[in-house]
Amino acid sequence: MRFESLRNYVTYLRHPLFSTIVALSGSLFVIVIFYPGFLSSDSLEQLRQARLGIFSDAHPVAMSLLWRGLINIHDGPLLMLVLQSTSLWMGLYLLTKVYMSRWRGICALLFLVAGITPNMLIYAGVIWKDVQMTHAFLLATALIVWILNTDRPTRKGARSAAFFAGILLVYGTLVRHNALAAVLPMLPLFACSLSRCWDGVYNFVSLRTMYLSIIIFFLILSAQPLLNAVVKPQRDHFIQYIQLYDLAGISMRVDKPLFPEWIKNDKTRYDWRKIELSYQHYTGNQLFLDHHWTDTLAPLSMTRDPGRLAELDSVWMNAVITYWPQWMDHKLGCFLALMRCQDLSWNSVDSVLLKQEYQQQRRSLLSAATISYLTFFSGTYLFRPWIWAYLAIAGLIVATVSIKRFPQSRLQSVISCHLFLSALLYIAGYALISSADDFRYVYWSTFATIIGWIVIIGEVKEFGSGKV
Repeated sequence: MRFESLRNYVTYLRHPLFSTIVALSGSLFVIVIFYPGFLSSDSLEQLRQARLGIFSDAHPVAMSLLWRGLINIHDGPLLMLVLQSTSLWMGLYLLTKVYMSRWRGICALLFLVAGITPNMLIYAGVIWKDVQMTHAFLLATALIVWILNTDRPTRKGARSAAFFAGILLVYGTLVRHNALAAVLPMLPLFACSLSRCWDGVYNFVSLRTMYLSIIIFFLILSAQPLLNAVVKPQRDHFIQYIQLYDLAGISMRVDKPLFPEWIKNDKTRYDWRKIELSYQHYTGNQLFLDHHWTDTLAPLSMTRDPGRLAELDSVWMNAVITYWPQWMDHKLGCFLALMRCQDLSWNSVDSVLLKQEYQQQRRSLLSAATISYLTFFSGTYLFRPWIWAYLAIAGLIVATVSIKRFPQSRLQSVISCHLFLSALLYIAGYALISSADDFRYVYWSTFATIIGWIVIIGEVKEFGSGKV
């Protein structure tokens, strides 16, 4: 009797209606607890650009353009919150649907459970480009997995899914300057999905896949310059933040200022002693952000003057070449700070809530309870990027071994491999551009790693019993 009851329970959980209800409830849950959408200073700046129609390349313009379109329907962050929540739970639902038909039992429900884990939920309602990129890539991945795993997808349905997956990959790449590192390993998967849409046949190691991947790469690579050429955003030259931060780090290590003359000649700001006190290996913000509460100006400033920018490029290049060991030491310190993530990841979101930068609002009991739940876990290893880097490396090894060891799981092992590679390349990219120790910078990497491991666990449980 007990066995019969358990089997009935599993049958109920495997019913498609159950997954649909959970996904819809999850999406509504995120909207309710984060209503009308949490905004940081970056989010407020992009909202301002969307309202005015005046854009800057300090933040990729794709997100502000989308926001501007949504503002015509409803002003504020609410529709962006709905969009983020819908893409998150639609992606998790599609993955659940695909693997529920492949696996016995309820292992596929882990995709839905993942949606309420602290490290996935914590930023789900924050209107950030990091979140937009992550949710876009998640839904694109789910659509690609659906195309590759469905036995007989209709040509129209498969092509529609591939079209939307392509749009999502391009959009995700456009909203983060460094998103290209994350999307690269996804291109062969997308190329194979296109091949399947064309004639029902695909091969990960074929010339067709390689050529398609290269073509897609250059199309995505050209998307940002084309968008900037059309929109013509104000050039803020965001890369100078990294360059000046590098120069500060090198200067600290050689004990002499290596800044351009226009920095040194700025008598209202430049102060070598202040730079020494402001330099931190885990963030460059103290060098650039004025302290309004103490009426203290930051020691460094940025510029839009072409002549000054050319001088900065020259000084930075000479410093990196001449003092490359000190530059590498600075970069290593920044990257390790990100991996250790000394600041609790919830702080950046919690500060937005406490300051209520967007508007005064009452918080429901459910929202307060959820925030307490997230705050409780924010200091744990769930929010240490190095943990996810190690998990991605371990997953890549296991998935690579599984490709040969479990022939019936080869496709799923390849999918997991590409997800783990995407997670690792995205993290590795911060070795060159890391400017703050913020967990949101590895938000996509945690998603990719969790999804990859769920696929491996499900496949081993289904086909690898007694072999592992």
